[in-house]
Amino acid sequence: MAITAHESTVSEDASVDGSMPMPHDMSSQAINQLHQEIISLQAQKGDSIRLLDKAQVSAIPDNGLHHINSIVWELERPTEDGSFSSSDRPFVLTILSQNDRVDRAKLQEVFDQASNGDSNRFFPANTRLKLAPSDELPSICGFPSGSVPPLGLTPSPQLVLVEEALVKYISSMSNRNMMLIGGGGTPNQSTVLPLQTLLAGMVSNVRTGSFRRTSDVSTITDSASHLNGSSPAPQSSISSRKWKPFFCVEPPDTEEAMAILQGKDSRKANHSEYYTGNANDSSNSDETSNLSPQAFTAIGMISGVRRIARQLVFADFSPPPQYHTKHDDEFHDQNEEDDRPWRNPRTKEDMAVQLVLGKTIMNNLGEEDGEVALRMLKKNQLILVHGLTNVDNLNSLLNWTSKMSLDVRVTDYQVLQPAQDEVAPKKSDVGFQWEQGWTGNKRIPKRSKYVAAKEKVAEPSDPNMELLQLKDLYDENEKPVVIADSTASVEGMHRDISKWLEDNPELNGFVGIDCEWKPTFLAAQGEPQPVLLMQVCVHPIRKIYLLDLQTLLRPFMSKGSPKTDFEDAVSGVLETLFQEKRLIKTGFKVLNDFRRLSASYPHMTEFHEIHSVVELSRTAMRVLQLTKRANIAAKSTSSLAKMSEFFLKKSLDKTEQTSDWSSRPMTLSQIEYAALDAIITPYLLEHLLSLVEGTIDQFPTLGRWENDTAFADAIKSWKMIVLNHSDDSVAIRRLNAQRTVGSSFVLAQSWTTGDEPPKEPNAPDDDKAPFVDVHGMTRIPSPTVSIPHDFLERVMARLIGERVSKSKDGCLSELLANQAILDLPNHRLDFPQRAGYVEFANAVALFVTMPFRPGQLRKYPNDWIYDGTALSWFIHDDEWKNGSSRLATKMLGTNDQTEASIILFVRRGKEPFVCCGRCSAEFRANEDVRFGNVLKVTLHLKEHDKLLSSGDFQNLQYM
Repeated sequence: MAITAHESTVSEDASVDGSMPMPHDMSSQAINQLHQEIISLQAQKGDSIRLLDKAQVSAIPDNGLHHINSIVWELERPTEDGSFSSSDRPFVLTILSQNDRVDRAKLQEVFDQASNGDSNRFFPANTRLKLAPSDELPSICGFPSGSVPPLGLTPSPQLVLVEEALVKYISSMSNRNMMLIGGGGTPNQSTVLPLQTLLAGMVSNVRTGSFRRTSDVSTITDSASHLNGSSPAPQSSISSRKWKPFFCVEPPDTEEAMAILQGKDSRKANHSEYYTGNANDSSNSDETSNLSPQAFTAIGMISGVRRIARQLVFADFSPPPQYHTKHDDEFHDQNEEDDRPWRNPRTKEDMAVQLVLGKTIMNNLGEEDGEVALRMLKKNQLILVHGLTNVDNLNSLLNWTSKMSLDVRVTDYQVLQPAQDEVAPKKSDVGFQWEQGWTGNKRIPKRSKYVAAKEKVAEPSDPNMELLQLKDLYDENEKPVVIADSTASVEGMHRDISKWLEDNPELNGFVGIDCEWKPTFLAAQGEPQPVLLMQVCVHPIRKIYLLDLQTLLRPFMSKGSPKTDFEDAVSGVLETLFQEKRLIKTGFKVLNDFRRLSASYPHMTEFHEIHSVVELSRTAMRVLQLTKRANIAAKSTSSLAKMSEFFLKKSLDKTEQTSDWSSRPMTLSQIEYAALDAIITPYLLEHLLSLVEGTIDQFPTLGRWENDTAFADAIKSWKMIVLNHSDDSVAIRRLNAQRTVGSSFVLAQSWTTGDEPPKEPNAPDDDKAPFVDVHGMTRIPSPTVSIPHDFLERVMARLIGERVSKSKDGCLSELLANQAILDLPNHRLDFPQRAGYVEFANAVALFVTMPFRPGQLRKYPNDWIYDGTALSWFIHDDEWKNGSSRLATKMLGTNDQTEASIILFVRRGKEPFVCCGRCSAEFRANEDVRFGNVLKVTLHLKEHDKLLSSGDFQNLQYM
């Protein structure tokens, strides 16, 4: 394990913002003790020992300082009888050069020699040194990790061991005036002192010895000559190999990971605790394995990218070249070939790191920005990444044990420097705007402007394709663009729309909608970004209104808040715009804009219900299918730019898409971009309908003729229901609401315009109570439904040994046929869709999928046992709780529970489920029943004799 704890100097790279975290339990007594110690030594030795802040330290020339580490070790006895209490924990302090590492075996030898024959009660025979846990340092020595000073500790160390090579180096003629610099008790201070004060001024029990790791690349000689500004000494054969940095968090212990994979470890791989650490903290942590996900922040290079699926990307993560001061020229070539570019801080062995960008980053950023983040990750980028070690995943544990490659789930990342072959954004490019990630001579990481885009626009197939401009669609002489940022301009917009509606009582009109907001990574991390600009193109009057919501509305006001004069004016125009069914609102992925509008301004109720909405991409895909071009439909409608290129033969300039939309006044380029994004959607919809001779009547209904079913539900009404995480957590969970902006979640409910709206969703706090889902269906929780015994007997007689359905819903429909409560209109059974079981009040339905063919990979090793009369079934421990959960007691008939009827459905691959009748469950908690983080339960078939005559059942067992 690498000993890098208690970094005695405050590094600018210690955390993301360049500072170390302040400990909450720092003892003022310890700080006072340190000050008293320094004052006492100053009286004896003069002012050569000082306590300096960062600014004072930076004024000292580098060649006048030598950095040291102070590392705390606890004393460990071999038996519990001699263990130390928390109030009396003696410790040993080791001091060595910052670039050196501790060799545990050598340190133990030096300690044994130093303590041999010592009558001190703290050094009994066979005492071992144990690295003190980082989080317990304040209670042991008085100071937190990252700021432990070399003297003035409270209480004092029982023994101080100073590295012999450090003493020899500082004592040499050329370096005897060099000062040592170590921790200063707080993250913002450092202690500067001469070597002789370190050796004689602290406690009497000081020893020197050689306990540094000599096989490390970094040696005290190299380090010193570098600090003096001279060229490093010639490298030995050991130090000539490429320098590899330690990764900032410790991977799991390989043997323990193997035990979990083999089902031999009684612990589950998935833990709920999260540990936030960095390179400094982790190296002074306890030596237990890290089998819980650890949060980390790291800077590195992307050395490879592999897209696995639309929302899943794997990337190889390598150390940044900026941190490699040795062999810098050859690092780039070596790094591309090295499949293990990091070192394991626990074992010092080489290791690899693989970034996993999938569900975690999608949930954190939202689907829209998350997909952009996946697309924009490129090889050779330098990035700042935030993530969690993926040690609670069996596949990742297997990857670690077999390849020494640590999988980490990315929650967020920022691009500090683009790849060398990337060029600045141009008119047809979308992605990131780059800002140099390093400033000054110290190479301090600067917060980059990672800019998320709402869509990726590929290069047009014809590089000479003409760009679409506003003047191509509207006559610029008529001044079609109006910036609505005052009461007068908003009221003028309202008058224009109302006049057209009055003058054309039998006509429909297309209205283009688009929204802009500050890109997520252009803003401060975690700061919610409301919609700042809403573009409204009223196509019948050839006007584009840019509603400046940043000026007109107050974001994130609670529901029912009084409105300002500006907001009253906006409410009037929005009510006409969104409630009038003759105004056909259209846009690309326009539902996302409506969600964000309602979440940004909850008190503006006009955003909560919108009628007559046509999703442009869906209509375009249907038109392509009708015109026999379905094979290109998905590709041609994947973005607004793609649709423009395909249907209009002109590309869109998306340069301004990722600009700062909070900046006022907007630039002419931003105004042109915003107006064009609003006008193109009604223009495209008009063009699409002309291709199939479609029209929209007064109902309104879209179609080619009366009762045309091709576009039956193309025109929808939407209701946005805004939920707050702190007040509506139960409803959010039960109704699967989507996080939209900040802590706001939005449920979007739709129906065909002109039809009666469905019941509004609601979810009582009681999990057993029925609730209404977003479709207006009343959902009955399955644990509240009881299956009568005589009814179950008749159903089993009909279903046993038969193929039932390919879905759980189909199997349950057969199982519960004619149940009164489920026969009511708009009532459905509610159960976990992805679980392998459905729990009822007096029964449990189990669903097991067996491999389709022998040797096929599968998630769980379900198998027929006991000559086919039983089946092994697996369930997660947090659902079974070692046999004590509600489900477990119901299946086992324990804790005074009546044993429930267990109905088993089994299938091969994706074939229909076969009803295998009823079974009983057996769980032997005292035996080896664990497979990774799941437990094995044995299911004994009660009606095996009846199943023997079923060919479908025989097909399940003999493949």
